[in-house]
Amino acid sequence: MRWLSELLVIVLCCIFSVRHSNIAPVIEKVTEKNAAAQKEHQEPGEEELLAVTQAAAGHRLEDHVYVDMDHDGSRELIGVFAIDGYYQTWYCSSEGEVSHLVHQNDAVMDTCVIEILVFQDETHVVLNACSLTGTQKNYTILALQDNEISCLASNQYGYVRMTKEGDVILDVEAYDGMYTPDFGMSTHTWKDTYLYFDGETYREYGAKEITEEEFAGFTNAQALKEAIADELWQPDTEELEYSYFKRKNNILHIQCNVYSSSGTIQFGYYTVRFSGDVLQEQIGEYTAGIMAPSFSDWDVTY
Repeated sequence: MRWLSELLVIVLCCIFSVRHSNIAPVIEKVTEKNAAAQKEHQEPGEEELLAVTQAAAGHRLEDHVYVDMDHDGSRELIGVFAIDGYYQTWYCSSEGEVSHLVHQNDAVMDTCVIEILVFQDETHVVLNACSLTGTQKNYTILALQDNEISCLASNQYGYVRMTKEGDVILDVEAYDGMYTPDFGMSTHTWKDTYLYFDGETYREYGAKEITEEEFAGFTNAQALKEAIADELWQPDTEELEYSYFKRKNNILHIQCNVYSSSGTIQFGYYTVRFSGDVLQEQIGEYTAGIMAPSFSDWDVTY
């Protein structure tokens, strides 16, 4: 009977071999079909969205960003180019199905720099259009909310960026760094103010002027004044004039104007951070120019 058992095993092996040889091509075809379907539904990448946008615009983009604006795991594309100096901004959805003009600058500019503002729930794209001479510049801020691209700011004066510390900075320019009896106010300056996004719109942290007594109430206040005097005092200096500006985001500016015997006045301020009633020990960064409560058109928070 042993030979019968061995024969049965041989027959079963043959049957399994035949069945396996028939099933393998089917499995292979199903696998190939699933892979093709997955590839078909895979979102297009940066190069594909760039091609879609340029085809829709009928123009080659000068610069672009490929970024997840609404933090849904998919990236959109924002790109810019200029026609006769007027910059256009185009948007392309992550699927590549929607691509259209979202903004056009209202002034002739020489260049456009794109900046990214990354927040916890969303990322905004800033279009900074600038003239290479003079102080002319403006910015536009784009957001993607509820699958709709929109402008939170359009052609507003200045240049917006985000620092490595997460501060949203608005840069403005002026000619207020120096006064001379012969020429009046002069010296090109670049000054900063601070913005924040409240979930719906941007606002400015205003610089509220405080008194000498209020400033003296901070730890390290006197040491900072002495360090500033050591740095700015020159042989022809007659007077140092101080004023102080405090922002709600724990930024404090120490304005120190230097009066010389020739009648010249040098305007500038130092920026320091504080926590509670303690100022940082270092005098901070010096900026030429005159501090003011506000440098923007946004509502101000003091």
